[in-house]
Amino acid sequence: MRRALDTSIGRTYRSATGTRRKSSVLAAAIGAVTLGAAGQAPAQPEPPHFEATVLERVEPRNGFRDYGYRVWSMADDGTVYGSVYDQRGHTKAIKSKFGEGTTWLLPRDPGQIELRPIAASVSGVVLLFAFSWPQNYIYVPGHGGRQLNNLHPDLFFPYDMNNEHTLVGQVAPQPNNRAVTYRHDSGFDFLHDPESAALAVNDAGSVVGHLDSGFGWITIRIWHANGGVTTFKLPRSTTTPIGSVTINGRDEVVGIHRREDSQNDSRWGGWFWSERSGLVEIPFLREDTSEDASIYGIDDNGWVLGKEEIDHEPQWYLWHVDAGFFNLGDLYEWQGRFPRPGDFTGPAAVNAVGQIAIPNRIIDTGRDVVVFLNPVK
Repeated sequence: MRRALDTSIGRTYRSATGTRRKSSVLAAAIGAVTLGAAGQAPAQPEPPHFEATVLERVEPRNGFRDYGYRVWSMADDGTVYGSVYDQRGHTKAIKSKFGEGTTWLLPRDPGQIELRPIAASVSGVVLLFAFSWPQNYIYVPGHGGRQLNNLHPDLFFPYDMNNEHTLVGQVAPQPNNRAVTYRHDSGFDFLHDPESAALAVNDAGSVVGHLDSGFGWITIRIWHANGGVTTFKLPRSTTTPIGSVTINGRDEVVGIHRREDSQNDSRWGGWFWSERSGLVEIPFLREDTSEDASIYGIDDNGWVLGKEEIDHEPQWYLWHVDAGFFNLGDLYEWQGRFPRPGDFTGPAAVNAVGQIAIPNRIIDTGRDVVVFLNPVK
């Protein structure tokens, strides 16, 4: 494994105009940079800029309204998939797209089982994870939902799907879990045994997963589409959540892990891996706080969407291994009446082309809407 140099923590952040401004809230934390063969750092990429639009809200029906809006995934065509709940606590999956409005994903779904649309293809096929029930479904437009648990004699837990409709996850025979991929035309392919899980897949077919080393440290493994395998351990870590690991089209991987050390008091922090940089721990915006960081994904240009709570205020950012942090609030143009960036709630989603969807709380009404950020350059 090729490691990156040590990270350095600053106290400023780079604004959208390229100047460096003092900020006591969003501090600079420029990640480590691996020098090229000539000893020069890679060229610093410019951050994307966005137009911001509020997606149309779901029409009230049978007690369901647009509060409790959660974003779970976004297809590469900009279709946003999420869920809303009613006053009884029932939850229904929905999809939204700019210019097309918001509709129920499964019109006949009574909402008694929370189905989270955790992955979707550009053709509208959606992978739904049953959060409170041991059932998982795949939704195909025009054909409805199909339960996935009966595909294998043991329990099959899918965690991601690409645009080629390859599913990745784990099969859970007792006592060992095994990382697998699944395609409808070729069936299951077991990647590793024992105690492993395949967590994410890109369109080329590269898969990232984790292995249990038996000592409480999580080992990350990437099965590259070209047949190569990369394995590394997360430093100072005891766990990494299944839903936090993402791989982009360049086989760059991000996730979060619990950093077990005295300085950070076991905070959740982000990490990044690429073939060029090796493993980089994404710095915290501030070290003098006990708040955790959240990582929501990475686009195909290497920009990572994240958030950290600073003094009980959410600070949203883009981070790049060669450029550091950029305040998300400096990178979009408001259109119409919008709340301030601090009202973004979460969770959020970013797709391969860099589009971002974030729930936003309207303070006056208590309702949630989704702000759609579309890169314009």
